Amino acid sequence: MKKIRKYIPYFVKQILINLLSIIEKILIKYYSKQKLLYPPIFIIWAPRTWSTILYQYITKYIDISYPNNFVWNLPEIPLFASLFYKFFFKKKKHNSFSSNYWETKWYSSPNEFGWFFYRWLSSKKDYYTSKELNSKKKNEIKSTIIWLQHINKKAYIIKNMNCWLRISLIKDIFPEAIFIFCKRDPLETAHSILNVRKKICNNPNSWWSIKPKEFDNIRNLDYYEQIVKQIYYIEKQIHFDLKELWNNKYLIINYNNFLDNPQYILKQINKLLNKNNINLKINGNIIKKNLKNRNKEYNINDNNKFSKYISKLNWNTYEKIH
Repeated sequence: MKKIRKYIPYFVKQILINLLSIIEKILIKYYSKQKLLYPPIFIIWAPRTWSTILYQYITKYIDISYPNNFVWNLPEIPLFASLFYKFFFKKKKHNSFSSNYWETKWYSSPNEFGWFFYRWLSSKKDYYTSKELNSKKKNEIKSTIIWLQHINKKAYIIKNMNCWLRISLIKDIFPEAIFIFCKRDPLETAHSILNVRKKICNNPNSWWSIKPKEFDNIRNLDYYEQIVKQIYYIEKQIHFDLKELWNNKYLIINYNNFLDNPQYILKQINKLLNKNNINLKINGNIIKKNLKNRNKEYNINDNNKFSKYISKLNWNTYEKIH
């Protein structure tokens, strides 16, 4: 009997989730006939460029809707999860300014929403073009975002690594989309990725995070050059995808500038949103929290090798390798 009782809650939960999932699919078809309330907003970045803290500041101080950890805990029914959160937590704002490798604490804290695109795209393929997804799936993605906007009657922002190399696909689904590109000094980023490889993978030669479409060309390089070119090719792809947009559709943010003056950067972001008919205000006084370069002094050998490979690449126009 104890074993039966132990599993009853799980089965009840699964039955409810399966039922709500079916209802969601029906409602998604209904919302395919609705219009976006606002242009969707996407934060894009190369790995380890401190985009999470930027995401936390935006969602804390700008009155905007976002996927949180509560919704992440119910990945099969994100729309109903958002409704449940709104009802039970009364739109409670987060106060989270820390993270552990992109993961944040508390139900109200912003989440990367990683599984969102995996409902339609393969988790084994990082680079997608618009032609690689059929119109049915595109419509389902759009309808889901429309519903998420309608739940809170607010603009919706997503920080998701699946967006990095899928900008052309996103632009096709959402021509009105807005992008915030977070950049960091490539030397600092390279050291940070190396630290993650050592801590999480226990091997500096083990690949970590998104693969650029040039992956086959760099997979056998030594890990110093490989890490540098991982950052370079991801940023290059983002750079050229954004060049096809109007200037009022994206903003490039340097992390060091954000460190120095987060209030100014948030005002710039808000200005970009206002240009796209998302009229919002910055809430409260912006308090600097966790805004510091946490890297310790770099290993001299690592630093020299990274610097050598970084100096051979053009990090401004990404158009020429010396």
